[in-house]
Amino acid sequence: MTIDLSDFKLTPLPSRETPPYASADPSTDLRLLLAGTDWSEPGHGGYPTRTEAGDWMIRVMLDLPYPMLASLEAQAGSYDVGELIRAALVTAGHGSRTEIVGIRSDRYATRDEQRERLGIPSGISGTREGE
Repeated sequence: MTIDLSDFKLTPLPSRETPPYASADPSTDLRLLLAGTDWSEPGHGGYPTRTEAGDWMIRVMLDLPYPMLASLEAQAGSYDVGELIRAALVTAGHGSRTEIVGIRSDRYATRDEQRERLGIPSGISGTREGE
């Protein structure tokens, strides 16, 4: 059986007004905006994690096939999946060794720390004038 596609016309996809993935535009990436706050760890409490260099960790979800997970654990000799993946990324040339180990902080990021990290001048409240 053959399908006649002679009159088939492709229609272009509509242009995206938002980036295809969150980190493409850091100014609107809520993961970055909320990093280090009590909202950065959905589903459970506890203090946020920082790197040895002092940067707040960004929580992402990752699914791995069991053989891949077992291989990573055997190679690194660790069960901490976050450290395994960060170590693999540093080995591949992304980041530095100070970004491998996650450190629990005893506090959340302050608004001033968030503004400084994001390059927002102090004194901007985030609300509209007159409200």
